[in-house]
Amino acid sequence: MSSRLLYPVLGLILLGVTGWTYKTGILDEERAVQSEMVALQREISSLEEYNRKRVPLTEELRQFEVRTLGSTSEEVEHALRVLLHEIGTANRLSDLSVDSHSRNPVQNPATRRSRAIIRDKSERERPDFVPVEGSLNGSGSLAQVTAAVAQLQSQEWMHRISDLRLTPRDGGRRIDLRVTLSTIYFPGAARAAADHSATSTDSEARARAELIAARALFSPVQPTPEKPVEVVKPTPTPPPVKPAPLPYGKWRITGFGRGGQGPILYLVGPKQATQTLGVGEEVLNMVFRGLEGPFVVLELGGKQYYFGEGDTLDRRDEARRSD
Repeated sequence: MSSRLLYPVLGLILLGVTGWTYKTGILDEERAVQSEMVALQREISSLEEYNRKRVPLTEELRQFEVRTLGSTSEEVEHALRVLLHEIGTANRLSDLSVDSHSRNPVQNPATRRSRAIIRDKSERERPDFVPVEGSLNGSGSLAQVTAAVAQLQSQEWMHRISDLRLTPRDGGRRIDLRVTLSTIYFPGAARAAADHSATSTDSEARARAELIAARALFSPVQPTPEKPVEVVKPTPTPPPVKPAPLPYGKWRITGFGRGGQGPILYLVGPKQATQTLGVGEEVLNMVFRGLEGPFVVLELGGKQYYFGEGDTLDRRDEARRSD
């Protein structure tokens, strides 16, 4: 190759080598740096968004923290047992027993997707909250068990009743109560020690409990008594009314004689009423039959009686009869 062609060829080769070196050594590195800067910018933006939302969320969480019973399992389990026992005792439940135990911690699923934001491993692995389950068992009247449930519902600490059972016995006079509930606490939360005493029942819950107790839901249903068959007794026949006795003692023979029509009898009665009888006529069912000597003959009931002048008609049993 002549010297006239050698130098141009060497120049082209040098230019190609230089371009390849710049591309692989400088441009590729610049692209990698730019890509990393974009990723960092995204991470910074996400972190800023997280911090912006964290302030109100933290404040809201504090409002929940003050309604918990503590920040450790031992503290919350003990406080829950004390409160449940206090409620059962206040409502005079017999055969009272309470229990509490912690459940598995609950982890926020979002923390697994936020490793780039939450770099602190202990912060990422700390559970959001831990549930604690409690139970209350006792026996009492319907009014007592409903009052206990009402007071439990009125508590200000966080809780949720998951199971409530009322079992009647002794014909509904006694009710077995079983309540299962749960509360939560936030591990590591900084909160001041609280007074773990049961609050009184609010008026609305008390009114509901009294309404339920008044209905006597578990009292045995009394069968409706059958109406007795009414026996109609026949009306007794009243005894015959005895007629008033005739006033024989108020009628007196005042005289007698013979007239143109035959024997005549003169009598005087009540209020000086007078009556004159001929043979065959009667007074007070006594029939004048005539005269026999000095006597007047009167017939009553088929029997004849003899009366003298001045005799009253009731002296017939004593009347003299002619032989």
